[in-house]
Order: sequence, then C-alpha cells, then structure tokens
Amino acid sequence: MQGNVWTETNAEKVERVSAPSPKVRAGIETPLVQRRMAKVSQVERLGASMNADQDSIELFDARREKAFKMVQPRGDWRGPIDTWLQERVLKQNALKLADVKEAILFYTATEANVVCIPTKRGVAYHVTAKGYRAGPAGP
Repeated sequence: MQGNVWTETNAEKVERVSAPSPKVRAGIETPLVQRRMAKVSQVERLGASMNADQDSIELFDARREKAFKMVQPRGDWRGPIDTWLQERVLKQNALKLADVKEAILFYTATEANVVCIPTKRGVAYHVTAKGYRAGPAGP
C-alpha cells in the first residue's frame, strides 16, 4: 500500500507522514509518533535479522550441495552411493563428515553408512548409501 505509514522503512518518512500535528512540528513527540517510530525500528531490525537468516540459509545450502557433490554417483545422482573420501579432502573443502552424512540424508532420504580406515596419508572414509531411487522417496 502506497502512503501507508507501516510500509515506510526509515524514521524520516514516518515523521513526515505523521507530522500534521503542531506538536510534532515543534519537536514534541506525541505518543502516536513514538509508537510508530518504535514499530518502524522493530520492522527494520526484523528485516536485518531476516537478511542475516537468509544469508546463513544460503551458506548452509551451498555447504550441503558441495558435500553431496563429493559423494554423488557419477552420471545419475539418484543411484546408490559407494565412494571413498580422504579426510584431508574434507578439510581442504572446509567440510566435516557430519556435513556429508547430512547432505546424503537430505538429497536421498537414506542414511549413510561410513567406515573409517586409517591409511598412511591419514584417514579414509568409505561412504555408502542406498541412494534416492532405492530409498523411500524414490519411484
């Protein structure tokens, strides 16, 4: 709605819209203006919070997608997962094994089975899962 006080985003616009009173023009705030200013401030804080939440959600989605791309079957992402991951590769990509397991659960609706095997170069993980097609979400 255009001209609606509640859609304004900064204090100057609210003051301008709600300034017909001589007291407001003189710099004396009325309770109505104070309430409206508080509401605008609350809405601005909520908007900033929502933007921060959206940024963290996008970051989480990007991390989950990156983790799944490391284990997804080549050719068809719906197929069974059977791959090896090196711990150092996870660290290089700023990921944890929990991120990979969560990504598999998210994309395939199946639990990941992980076997840790010590090697000369560190730890290797053998990751397996039924895959989307063989899981409860598949056709």
